[in-house]
Amino acid sequence: MKRLLGLIFFAFLLALLAACQQIDPDSHYGRMRQAGKMVVGTSADYAPFESLDSAGNFTGFDIALIREIGRRLKLDVEIQDRPFDSLIDAVAAGEVDLAISAFNYSEERDATVDFTDPYYSARDAILIVEGSPLMFNGPTDLAAYRVGVQRGTTQDGWIAENLVSNGAMSPDNVAGFERLDDAVSALQAGEVDAVLMESIVALSLIDELGGLRIGYEGAVSSGPINIVVPEGDAELTEVLNETIAKLEEEGFIDRLIIDYMQ
Repeated sequence: MKRLLGLIFFAFLLALLAACQQIDPDSHYGRMRQAGKMVVGTSADYAPFESLDSAGNFTGFDIALIREIGRRLKLDVEIQDRPFDSLIDAVAAGEVDLAISAFNYSEERDATVDFTDPYYSARDAILIVEGSPLMFNGPTDLAAYRVGVQRGTTQDGWIAENLVSNGAMSPDNVAGFERLDDAVSALQAGEVDAVLMESIVALSLIDELGGLRIGYEGAVSSGPINIVVPEGDAELTEVLNETIAKLEEEGFIDRLIIDYMQ
């Protein structure tokens, strides 16, 4: 019996040693482990994904997810609030280890950073003020109006590529904002006619602010949502993908959707 226990313990030590040897201490992930933390960039103006509560604390679906990922990896999570359109550059420059902020994949972004497997899938909405007579049969109808959008988002890119570049919409009718709440304030003030954003965020704003409604909802620029990681960082990407898969299998992400999206 003692011999059997000794063999089991020896096998455990070998497995533990092998696991440790798989992490290159000079790699990005290896340095994160040595530091004992992951530095995460986000743009905390996008409830229910990420925002600040009344006490100034980070909250939201993405925040809860990345904190749980950090807990599973035994890493402290340091969250930095940055403008959304600066996050890709921050990851590429190594200013943050990764970014989570309801990011959709795009070829333009993929040129400088990489993406994990998706953990959620989103749709888009055109947000307008309650009582507005505007009617939208589809997103191309935006071409006739003054439209607000958060700079650096896939919605911003969609308008530029599908409406402005082909001459269907004057660039003067597109108002880009650093923060989404500024775009919504412009809508409420009548400075723009509509704002294009993710639908779950639009619903959250309607509940929070009132006086707003959705003029159109559908698949426009949004889709699978991923975590942004440094380009070519296969080790970190694999670790995050494995953790996301476990959280999906255990139903943790489904519970987050119920807590934050419904």
